[in-house]
Amino acid sequence: MSTYKLPKKLCNELDGVVIRFLWSPKKLSNKCYTLMAWKDLCLPFEQGGLGFRSYESFNETMIAKLAWGACKLVGSEDSILVWNKPWIPGLPNFKPVPKASLDIIPCLTVTQLMNEAKSHWNQNMLSSLFDQDTILAIQNIPRWRVNQQDRWIWLKTYTREFSVKSAFRKACQVDLGIEVNAVMKKIWQTQLHQRLKMLLWRIAAGVLPTSDSLIRFLPNLEISCPFCNVCDESLIHLLWECSITRAIWFGLSGICSDHFQLACSVDLVKVIVFPCADLIDALDVDSFILKGALILDLLWKARNNKVHGKGFLEAGKLMLDFGRIWRDHSAILKTPSINNGADHRTVKWEHPHDGVFKINCDVAVGYHFSSIAVVARDWRENMVFAFTRKVNTIIPLQVEVEAIIWAGHLVIFHGFSAVIIETDCRQCV
Repeated sequence: MSTYKLPKKLCNELDGVVIRFLWSPKKLSNKCYTLMAWKDLCLPFEQGGLGFRSYESFNETMIAKLAWGACKLVGSEDSILVWNKPWIPGLPNFKPVPKASLDIIPCLTVTQLMNEAKSHWNQNMLSSLFDQDTILAIQNIPRWRVNQQDRWIWLKTYTREFSVKSAFRKACQVDLGIEVNAVMKKIWQTQLHQRLKMLLWRIAAGVLPTSDSLIRFLPNLEISCPFCNVCDESLIHLLWECSITRAIWFGLSGICSDHFQLACSVDLVKVIVFPCADLIDALDVDSFILKGALILDLLWKARNNKVHGKGFLEAGKLMLDFGRIWRDHSAILKTPSINNGADHRTVKWEHPHDGVFKINCDVAVGYHFSSIAVVARDWRENMVFAFTRKVNTIIPLQVEVEAIIWAGHLVIFHGFSAVIIETDCRQCV
């Protein structure tokens, strides 16, 4: 890698090994569906990539590393030839430019440009040999110590030590001053487990294998949402807009997803990693990010289990599973354990008096039908049940009434003697 230029075909084959491992690690076939271009995956984390290094660029980096940023650090030895070696930072190729009137270019070492004590430059000699820009650049060279050795330094890092990372960035001509993607950068700065960070990145990058992204590779693929079996499956619908998904978000975090208009998958991750003050409430930011990431992970796993025939979707069971997962992750994050009560100030949840159950209703109005959700908690803030169902109306007020009536029927069915039914529809109240 650091001695010879590898053939382009070999570099592409090596890149292919990495690509297949990323997109299809469990298959021996060379064929796999790539939802993101390799060049985009090679971008730094803060620019939306995963920081992969293409073998061709990495090979070029290792071979030509001295041509881009290596320069001789002037000491008091006589190993540096004035005209042949790079030794002047700030000049093209780090080499001096002779004075225009200089007829014969003498063979000199850098130490011959110093005074006898080798403590300062010989100004008369500099003026007779170099142009003005070169003289100024030489005078800006840091003062050397007595008996300091001449050595190579790397000008692309603050430590002046060579690093593969800095050389690779130079090889790829990545501008370190380019505007970064704030959402992508925040994902990798969180305290989440690496698996959850990767999930958030896959959502923000739009590379989760949902039906709408795979349909171009598999024309006969079933595209309906595995949760509701009505709408087409897209990333936003599956994780945010589906009626069942709405109920789970509301039941676990108190978030009414219909209060947020999301244009793309990046907006969904932005809601999680850059939460507004109204969403955080009793949680700190890190805890809220963890909670949001865990809910997304829970939904994605439930979707895969349903698609691959490994289980049925039960909203109540998902909410119970979340409590166990939350305890495990929050212990690592060193955050206080919290119950599944609502944490949303827009729909603020307050526990009822002892012996009283509180029933929360929410609705989602669609184009052809609507969905209603009912969540019950006791006075200890423990969730008792969570149900969703479809109703054959798209009139908002009628849907709200249906939710309240259904909540009343559930109260009677479960035999609650003291209840509070809470809704966000003022007209019904």
